[in-house]
Amino acid sequence: MKLESYTDIQLKLLKEKNLFRMTPVHSDIRAVCFCSNDYLGLSNHAELKKAAVKAIKDWGIGGTGSRLISGTFSTHQKLEQDIAHWLGRDSALFFNSGFHAGIGILPAVSEKGIIFSDELNHACLIDGCRLSKAEVVVYKHQDIEHLDFLLKRNTGKSPAWIVSESVFSMEGEKADLKNLVKLKKKHGVFLFLDEAHAIGIYGEKGGGLSEELNLLNQVDLVMGTFSKSMGSLGGFAAGSKKIIELILNRARSFIFTTASPPYLPVINAKALQILQKMHSERKKLKEISMNVRKRLNRKFIVKGEDSPIIPVIVGESSDALNFSRKLLNHGIWVQAIRPPTVPEGTSRLRISLSLSHSGKDLEKLLQAFDNL
Repeated sequence: MKLESYTDIQLKLLKEKNLFRMTPVHSDIRAVCFCSNDYLGLSNHAELKKAAVKAIKDWGIGGTGSRLISGTFSTHQKLEQDIAHWLGRDSALFFNSGFHAGIGILPAVSEKGIIFSDELNHACLIDGCRLSKAEVVVYKHQDIEHLDFLLKRNTGKSPAWIVSESVFSMEGEKADLKNLVKLKKKHGVFLFLDEAHAIGIYGEKGGGLSEELNLLNQVDLVMGTFSKSMGSLGGFAAGSKKIIELILNRARSFIFTTASPPYLPVINAKALQILQKMHSERKKLKEISMNVRKRLNRKFIVKGEDSPIIPVIVGESSDALNFSRKLLNHGIWVQAIRPPTVPEGTSRLRISLSLSHSGKDLEKLLQAFDNL
């Protein structure tokens, strides 16, 4: 079969299942965007733009080489120290993106052990599990009893890790972190928490759900990103000095890629400073999120509690696409999320709220949903 014929067949199948995707261009869409992860509205923050311009002038635009060759700059080191201090850890390691972190960390720390992974974890964690040499056991989403049962069946493989998001990116739900910690202690295993969608939103200093629940020191390894609440780019791991050294020496997505430009850590360090002081903003975002959920729940099935991720469950992919198009006609941009990103039969409209949305924007959103 010719390559052209193969691709034609595959693309046709995607279109028939309503799973064909294209990349929408911001400048081409005349609508209020409710599908970004810029929860605190920092992507256009004046201080960050000013810091970016200065950093580029000071440091140039190229990483020049991998971090282990010639690509580590003092800006990378300072950011890693700032992250560690922020989360009360011994050490941290900066990755080019959250996805780089997700696929690199788990293979580095699990070796030939065992991983217990929530079935709705993000794709980067799923791929990290697949790339590891560990046995991977998937537990039912947020099902503590099922996880307990599976942990009891562990034949003593080591290291053993529980892996979960703290706020699930497509569900808007918070993990049952207190019980995850209890199971970790009960079974003598380690806990790896992806705080990507909780950072900036929860915790006194925006450190995520583990900080909010005073469980920072109970989580063995934290992963996070600068591309959500901090409005920038990059991922990180934070933990003990030795485990970070192990990740640095084993994570292929860190070792075999050119370093991020040295100006990026400068921007991220500034974003981290700003984020830690956004106490009233965090409170406001939670209030907005709960109010919008309450309004939508009158007519639709929505998930979550107080996170700015509000999934409106539709069911079929075709229906989700149809609703997304109707919303766009009302000046509201909300993407349809379909399999394989979410399980079959749970296609949805994923609303992401931001402090950059005005009261008028929010009312427009709600009225558009009322008209569906």
